[in-house]
Amino acid sequence: MAAATAVNIMQNIAPKTTAGVVVGAGKMMKTVKVRMARQEWNRHIRKNYTVHYNLLVNDPNSSVREGDIITMTPERHSKHVMHTVSAIVAPFGTPLTERPQLLTQEERETVYLEKRLRKMERRRAKEAEEMALKREEKVVKGKEAGEKGRGNKTNEVSKQEEHGRQVLPGGLHKFGKINEEMLRGKKRVDEREAKVEENVVRQQEVEAESGTVMAQEALKKS
Repeated sequence: MAAATAVNIMQNIAPKTTAGVVVGAGKMMKTVKVRMARQEWNRHIRKNYTVHYNLLVNDPNSSVREGDIITMTPERHSKHVMHTVSAIVAPFGTPLTERPQLLTQEERETVYLEKRLRKMERRRAKEAEEMALKREEKVVKGKEAGEKGRGNKTNEVSKQEEHGRQVLPGGLHKFGKINEEMLRGKKRVDEREAKVEENVVRQQEVEAESGTVMAQEALKKS
C-alpha cells in the first residue's frame, strides 16, 4: 500500500521546471538556445557570483522567438538536447496569438510513444531481414559442403581404381603417397638381398682360392 501511494504521489508531482532567456532561435530545426544563470562560489573572494551558461532546448512547433523568457522541463531528445519548452512566461516581439501553439505534456508523451513504436518496428524489420539472410547463407554453405564431400568421395574412388592392388587399404595418407612408399621399401629390400648374395659369392671365392693355395704348398713340401 505504501509503495502504491508513493507511486501515485510521484506521478501527480509536476516535473522540475527551470527558467531561462532565449538567445538563439530559428537557426536549428525544432531547437533553440537558452541562456541560464547559476550561483558559483569564488574561493579567493569568498563570495557567490552569477555565472551564465547555454543549453539547447527542444521546441517542437517552433513557437519560441529570440528574447522570450521560457520555462523548460528535463526531457531527453538527443545527446546535446536534454530539455523541452514547457511554457512561454514573457513573450518578446510577436504575440502568442500569432505563433504556433505549444504542445502539452500529454501531447509530447503521445508523440514520443509514436516515434518510439515506429523505431521499434524498423528495428524488428531489420532484425528479421538479418535473420533471413543468415538462414540463406547457412543453406548455401550446407549445399557447398555437400557438393565438396561428394567430389572428394568420387576422387578417392577413382584413385583406388587407378592404383588397384598396389594401394594399401585403410591408409592414413593419400593413395599416391602410399604407393610411392611401398615401391621405395621394395627397392631397399631388393638392394639388401643383392648385397648379401654378392658377399656370399665373394666369401666362397676367397675360400676356394685359399684352399687351392694350401694344396699347392702341401704338394711342394711333399
